Amino acid sequence: MSQEDYRTWLRVKTYLIAATLFTLVTDVWRLRYYASLLSYRLPISVRFGPFRLHDAPEEEYVATWKVDPATARQQLQTEHGFERFFLSQLQAYSRNETTIFERGNLVYWPNGKTGQWQYHVRLFPTSEGHTEIWAHQELNIFRHPNDHSQGKHISPVKGEQHLRACIDRNQLIRSSRSSKNDTFRSA
Repeated sequence: MSQEDYRTWLRVKTYLIAATLFTLVTDVWRLRYYASLLSYRLPISVRFGPFRLHDAPEEEYVATWKVDPATARQQLQTEHGFERFFLSQLQAYSRNETTIFERGNLVYWPNGKTGQWQYHVRLFPTSEGHTEIWAHQELNIFRHPNDHSQGKHISPVKGEQHLRACIDRNQLIRSSRSSKNDTFRSA
């Protein structure tokens, strides 16, 4: 293992320990939501690493689910094996000049936490009380931390296929695009 790989591995382990401790005292989505609010209020020059907000990529939009974010989180966890996840970029987007922050960040490891791939899902609230779903398949952060953090081998199509297999299609509303209509200034 190279020194750079070791440092990345050590950084991931440190974040995981911290994230695990945080999840014992609060819901992950709530912690991430407040971290996003804090980041949004910080000057862009001091937003870095885990405190930098990223724009939700339109190509990862799947559909609008006719349930609220709390129900979406609960169903994905209890019925489909997704887990709350702290260790990932904070995301937000703009809708009608209002910043919309994620209300759920979940990951599913189809072959366990040492498998090759993971499915990553983000949930955003709509003004109607529903949930916009954004998803992709990517390399497992625990098995491929460097490639994962560099965004290699991300597939929004496979993420969407997996979610559509999980959720009753009568519960999904698919628009040609999300309700995101402004460019969010993330950096």
